Amino acid sequence: MRKILTSLIIISLISLFLTSCGSGSQITGATVLDGTIQEEENLVVEIGNTETLSERNLDDALKTISEGFVEYDNKYEPNILLNAKTVTDSTLSRMKTQQDEIKEAVSTMQEAISQGAVNEQFEKEEYKIDTCLKSMKEYEEYMKLIAEMDDIDEQLDVKTDVLYNYVWAEEYNDAREHIDEVQPLIQEMIKNLEKRQATGIEKIPDDFIESWHDYHDAFNLLREFVDWWQERSYRYADDKYEEFSKAIAESLEADAERTWEQTIIEVDGWYENNIRLCVGVLE
Repeated sequence: MRKILTSLIIISLISLFLTSCGSGSQITGATVLDGTIQEEENLVVEIGNTETLSERNLDDALKTISEGFVEYDNKYEPNILLNAKTVTDSTLSRMKTQQDEIKEAVSTMQEAISQGAVNEQFEKEEYKIDTCLKSMKEYEEYMKLIAEMDDIDEQLDVKTDVLYNYVWAEEYNDAREHIDEVQPLIQEMIKNLEKRQATGIEKIPDDFIESWHDYHDAFNLLREFVDWWQERSYRYADDKYEEFSKAIAESLEADAERTWEQTIIEVDGWYENNIRLCVGVLE
């Protein structure tokens, strides 16, 4: 009897255990457990893929930065742009594009490092790279002034040639009109010089800018010459023309003391210390 009873108890316990294992809550628990394991496995895979993708992105970013500075130097360094005097809107646009590509790659590196990535080479050179990028922006703005200078200079050459032709032909009404066109252009050139001087990239002496003020004022004398000539006061006209010729000669002499080659040397010196130092970085 005791054996039968014991057997019944054992059977009951087994049935109870099997029933419990078959209940929804226990199945759910097993499913959650399985899902958790599966999620953890997926998480490991995802992390592994992210790390692989990040490494690939970092390699691309480092390459973009390194090669970007080299390419920029090969295309836009002062001896190329200033010797050829080919700073156009297209040139400026390409300069900015190159700069933006490097900046984007730097941002990629900075974001990766903020998320725990490690690249000692980049971190060591980050400040230098950032400084070079800021200098590239300054350089771009300076080259815009050079492009503006070339445009003003070209207009001045044409306007002054036409003006002198009117004077020689004694067409003084036309000459006076052209004096009124030449002087504003000279004022634009003076402003351009002052802006370039303010950048510190080019060391333009104050007396050089002053010579342009003198050049501007000389055309006031030419206007007086025209007025006296039209009034048939030829002696006064001759005096004014002599004053005009002397003033023009003195201003041009001061202008000649500063050569374009000297400008290139100054700009290249600044470029060497602020942009070219990043050429070869991260290699």
